[in-house]
Amino acid sequence: METNTYTEKIKQQLNKELSTTSLGFGELRRGKVRDCYVLKSHLLLVTSDRVSAFDRPLANIPFKGQVLTQTSVWWFQKTKHIIKNHFLSSPDPNVLFCKRCIPLPIEMVVRGYITGTTSTSLWTHYAKGVREYCGHQLPEGLRKNQRLDKAIVTPTTKEKEHDRIISPTEIINEGWMTKQQWEFCSSKALELFEYGQKVAQEHGLILVDTKYEFGVDPTTNEIILIDEIHTPDSSRYWFSNSYLEKFNNNQSPESIDKDILRQWYMEHCDPYKDEVLPVAPDDLRILLSLRYIQLYELITGQQFQFPSSDEAVLKRLVTNLQKVDDLPKYYQVAILVSESGGNKKWTDIVITELEKEGISIEHHLATDSEIDNILSLVQQQKNPSKFFRGSYVIISLSGPDTSLSLTLARKSVVPTLSCPPVGEKQESVSFPSIPPGVPLCLVHGASNCALIVKRLFQCVNSTL
Repeated sequence: METNTYTEKIKQQLNKELSTTSLGFGELRRGKVRDCYVLKSHLLLVTSDRVSAFDRPLANIPFKGQVLTQTSVWWFQKTKHIIKNHFLSSPDPNVLFCKRCIPLPIEMVVRGYITGTTSTSLWTHYAKGVREYCGHQLPEGLRKNQRLDKAIVTPTTKEKEHDRIISPTEIINEGWMTKQQWEFCSSKALELFEYGQKVAQEHGLILVDTKYEFGVDPTTNEIILIDEIHTPDSSRYWFSNSYLEKFNNNQSPESIDKDILRQWYMEHCDPYKDEVLPVAPDDLRILLSLRYIQLYELITGQQFQFPSSDEAVLKRLVTNLQKVDDLPKYYQVAILVSESGGNKKWTDIVITELEKEGISIEHHLATDSEIDNILSLVQQQKNPSKFFRGSYVIISLSGPDTSLSLTLARKSVVPTLSCPPVGEKQESVSFPSIPPGVPLCLVHGASNCALIVKRLFQCVNSTL
C-alpha cells in the first residue's frame, strides 16, 4: 500500500464525497449509508461515503462507498459455494445491480469475540451483569475483547427507529420468521462467518463480528444472501499479529473498521443524547479512508483503483449507469460550491436542508480546476446525448457580488443561486448590483434555497 500517494489522493477528495443521490427513477429508499432504487425486478444499490453509527450519520469518508461496494463484490463471488446471493453486476465502483428479493426482517449478527461500544453490543450488556443474551448463556469471568469459545448468532430486528436484540424463541413466537427460516439462516450465517474468519486469518486479520441479511428470491422461493457481506461497515476487523499482546495488556486491539470513529465520538460527546455532534477532524477521516482501502487490498489482494482526479463521482456514476439496460438515463443534482476556507458550518446547514428535501448533492471547493469540472458537467444538460439527460442547479455559498458567484452564473448554462451565510436571527442581507447578462438569483436562508431547488426540479419533471 503506497501510503503517501494514497493520502494525497484522499486529501484531494475531502469534501467531494458522495453524500446522497437522486437519480429520478424507481422508488428511492434512503438508508443509513445507501440509496436503494427499487425497480420492478431489480435493485440498484448506490453506496455513499456516509458513515453511520449510534443510529445516526457521523461523517463522510472519501472512497468509503467504493471500498464497501467492491469488497462486497469480492465476497459475494467467493461465497457462492455456501449460499446464493442477489448480486448481478457492479456497473460503477459505488453501485451494485442486484436481484430484487423479499427481505427477511431479521439481521443475523454473528460474534466471535465479546466486544463493542454501542447499546446493543455484547460487551455493553455483559459489563452490566447480563449473562443471557439473545438466548445464549454466557459464562462468568469474560474480559472485553476476549475470544468466545465458539461463534454465536445474536439476531436483531430491522425496525425504522432502533434495532432490537431478540432471541430465536421470540423471533418465532412473534412471527418474524418461521422456525425453518431461522434454522436455515442462522446455520448459513455461521458457515459464512467461519469461512470469513478463515480468509481473514490468511491475510493477517481477525474477523471479529459481522452481520448478514437474507431474503427470499420470488422467482425460486429460495432464501439467498442480500445486502452486503464482510465490509468495514457491517463487520469489525482487528490485526491478528498484535491482538494477543494488546489483549494481555488490557489494551484495545488495533482495528481496521469504523470503530476508531465510534471511539472518537464516544470520547468527545454523547452520540446517543447530544442533538448536535462535533465534526470529525480531517486527519481522522483520512486515517479511516486509508483503513478502508487497506482492508480492501488485504482481503482481495488487488490494488485499489482510484477514480481519475478530474472526474466527479456522481458524473462517473451516471455515465456508467448508461450501460445498464432498462434504466432511465436521467437524474437531477444540486451542485454546491464553496470557497476554500469558507464557512463549513453554513455548508453543513445547507447540505442538511437539501437532504431533507431528498435532493442529490455534489459539493465542490472553488478551485479553478473544479469550476472547469462543474461547467463541463452541466454542459451535458444543454447538449444531452441519446443516453443521458440531467438537470442541475448550481448553488454558490458566497455572496452574489463575489467573483465565485458571478463567474459561475456568467459561464454556466443552468440556474445559479447565491446562498450566502445568514445567522440564527436570519438578519437581512444586502442586495448588491449584479451586472447585466449574469442570471444570478440571491436566496435568503438554507431552507428557502432547498425549496427553490426542489421546485425547479419539479418544473423539469412536469415537462418530461
